[in-house]
Amino acid sequence: AAIRLPLVLQSRRKWRPHYRTGVKPCDAVVIGGGNLLADLDLNFPTKLALALDEAARRDLPVAFYGVGCAARWSDTGRHMLARVLARTDLKAVFVRDDASRINWNRLFGHALHVPAELVRDPGLLASETYRATRPISVGRRVGLGIMSDTAVRYHSDVVLRPGELADWYVAVASALCQDGASVVAFTNGSPEDKAMLAAIAERLEAAAPSVAFVEPRTPAELCETIAGLDRLIAFRMHAIIVAYSYGVPALALRWDPKLDAFMASVGLSEQVVAIGEAAPDGIPRRLDAAAAVFPSERCRERILAETRAGIGRLATALE
Repeated sequence: AAIRLPLVLQSRRKWRPHYRTGVKPCDAVVIGGGNLLADLDLNFPTKLALALDEAARRDLPVAFYGVGCAARWSDTGRHMLARVLARTDLKAVFVRDDASRINWNRLFGHALHVPAELVRDPGLLASETYRATRPISVGRRVGLGIMSDTAVRYHSDVVLRPGELADWYVAVASALCQDGASVVAFTNGSPEDKAMLAAIAERLEAAAPSVAFVEPRTPAELCETIAGLDRLIAFRMHAIIVAYSYGVPALALRWDPKLDAFMASVGLSEQVVAIGEAAPDGIPRRLDAAAAVFPSERCRERILAETRAGIGRLATALE
């Protein structure tokens, strides 16, 4: 109830005009990527309903592509989206993992008679979209993707004590440095993540004197940062997907089911760890183990080919 008024104001002042302008020259609408079919404080249900309503006003065909669908929704958010979906010319729904397929079908698909189909996450094509060059490594460069503990708690059931994640990052940087690796600390660009990195920067420098701080400002810069690594450890799924695309072995930190689902989809479930079960001094060894089982170039090319084929299915559905 407390957030309904600001959402209504933003809808009228900013979001609906933005979507109306966006769809005006279009022949079709694709809503793609991200864990968009989710309900956190009515944020996505509100924006999706507005965008779909504008598409319906112009009788435009719509498809969802490469999205995740969460299991838990408020009644208000679910009804908000269901009402507008019922009058949408929905051609197809392509989701990125089996849990999302089950959730979509239960929440919306059965009623709409539009079952979800599985595709690869289109972010896997990052290495083909952003032609970053891998530098000649001097020693091992290990990326430490920093995420705010506030974001971890807000989006997951992970329980963290105050300061626990910051202490863990610092201890991991120290362990990597002692193991002979150079640490590259970066974020995906979220404001709260950047604030977290700024808050622990001095401690990271004290723990790992050779640490480099990188601040990617665009997707291309994020890809260039990750492509230049030999190993990666991170929470954020975008970073993990990009690492796979460029052939960088990664250790994924557990926080959201979508991350587990992605790692399972590429056969790397064993490389997902919870920080409570990952002692910092054991991280170098875990990263070496992740590199040892990382899929071959041939296997990754097969997965990228499946990703491209999924986009072809989208084009066919809209035709």
